[in-house]
Amino acid sequence: MTTNLARQARRNQLYQFCCAYYEANKRAPAYRDIQRALGYRSMCSVQHHLRKLEAEGLVTLRPGQARSMIIHAYDHPPDEVLVGLARQVVESWESGGLGPAIRALAAHLDALDAKSDAG
Repeated sequence: MTTNLARQARRNQLYQFCCAYYEANKRAPAYRDIQRALGYRSMCSVQHHLRKLEAEGLVTLRPGQARSMIIHAYDHPPDEVLVGLARQVVESWESGGLGPAIRALAAHLDALDAKSDAG
């Protein structure tokens, strides 16, 4: 049985991979790249976790287009991303479900730290 914490760790690993791939290749990875690199057994697992990242506001998926993922840490100015994440935190606070917004903010800040350490 997979716990929520384990699933979140897997999503964070996926997000970090996508960010590292973008840094190295200047484009988002294909689903197949993610599947191979992270050892997912099916494309459905990749899609599931990417949809969760999209719900957290870290990526945007455009169905029907190859390599169509937008990684917000790279495709928008950092201030714009942080403002969007801050809005999510406020909305989540007001609705009582703060967890996903805080995780999204933490993952984004981790990506920015990794980016500044690399550059």
